[in-house]
Amino acid sequence: PFKADSKIQPNICATMIIGGNHERTTEMAFGNQIVNRNKGADNSHLYRCREIEDWASDVYRWCCDRFGKENVIGFQVHLDEKSPHCHALIVPVGRKGKEKKERVMWSAKFGKNGNEYKAILQAMHTSLYETVGKKYGLERGDSVEGRNPDEDEQSYRHRCMMAAVGMVLSRNQPRKIRR
Repeated sequence: PFKADSKIQPNICATMIIGGNHERTTEMAFGNQIVNRNKGADNSHLYRCREIEDWASDVYRWCCDRFGKENVIGFQVHLDEKSPHCHALIVPVGRKGKEKKERVMWSAKFGKNGNEYKAILQAMHTSLYETVGKKYGLERGDSVEGRNPDEDEQSYRHRCMMAAVGMVLSRNQPRKIRR
């Protein structure tokens, strides 16, 4: 969606969904408590375990180290869905031009074409596993290969989260940030 030779780069952000295999993340979040996943169920007796907080803090720290703390503009932990996971909202920033002025640019963090994007995502996937996932006994998980570019993002997210096979990294299509 962005042309490398374009003088105008719209404000964009990336959403990363970071999770893990269902059984392990649920154990980290709730220990051996019984979670009723039925719609409208009363789970008010549940307490959040410390391990999920530590994991989420480590994921946040990984995002900050990778993209810069000032560029992580949102971070949420979801324990109310099928599998515990995090959403990180990232503004990709890089330097461009003769003056090397810092600006928002997708290609600086995610590549200029499909091949670069794929390689960067694979490296991020591995880095996230090595830095965080392994520490908490999560599986390495699926690679980004096999993603259908025509599949809509919601279906992709659902498929990844329901697969429960390990670390999951995803991105939304670039969106304009309204100020």
